[in-house]
Amino acid sequence: MVKSALVVIDLQEDFLPPNGSLAVKDGRSIVSGIVALLNLYKYAWSFIAATHDWHPSNHILFASQHGVEPFSEVELNHPLGAEDGAGKTLTRKFTVWPDHCVQGTLGAMLDPQFNKAFQSLQSRVLTANTKKGYLQDREYYLCLSDCWQTHHTELEGLLREAGISHVVLVGIAYDFCVLHSALDFVRCGFTTYVVSDLSRPVYPENNAETEKAYSDAGVVVVKSVQDLPDELFES
Repeated sequence: MVKSALVVIDLQEDFLPPNGSLAVKDGRSIVSGIVALLNLYKYAWSFIAATHDWHPSNHILFASQHGVEPFSEVELNHPLGAEDGAGKTLTRKFTVWPDHCVQGTLGAMLDPQFNKAFQSLQSRVLTANTKKGYLQDREYYLCLSDCWQTHHTELEGLLREAGISHVVLVGIAYDFCVLHSALDFVRCGFTTYVVSDLSRPVYPENNAETEKAYSDAGVVVVKSVQDLPDELFES
């Protein structure tokens, strides 16, 4: 029997209109559809996880820390000083963002409609409330590890302990944290689905490139929940 998990990525106030500091267009429109997925009578999930950014106020990918405009690119060194074959410190280019999801602020909170429904499930199904991005010196587009894959959240271990083999991702943003988390799940051996109608991108004009990245990695993207295979919900 397939044991499947729903993973809701970063459904937080700072990513949602109208007031989020990094609000994704139409982000709030997916909340009710995601809440509907928490109906355990209809969807027999074995595990439900909610992830969220939990950044310190001086996080390295805040544009304010570099004196540049949000959405600029900066080059950063490997946080542990790892070197390439020539003895040079590894570097990567990253987009920097408006300050968002700072620990303890309203912007870091999960959407209240979703959070209420999620909290009501605590005694009925295995759940995880996974914080990421709380280390100042690295980014966490992925929900299993940081972008350098040097630090890991607890989520992968919890899913493996529960015997989960298949994951379904929804949330924000389709072209960043949902995308990179999906790729990481595949890398870790999970059969991975993304529901595109229940996710929203930062850059919708780049959707063809985003969807190629999903396809090349072996992530199955479906338009709606109805397009997911029935085996995911057989209890």
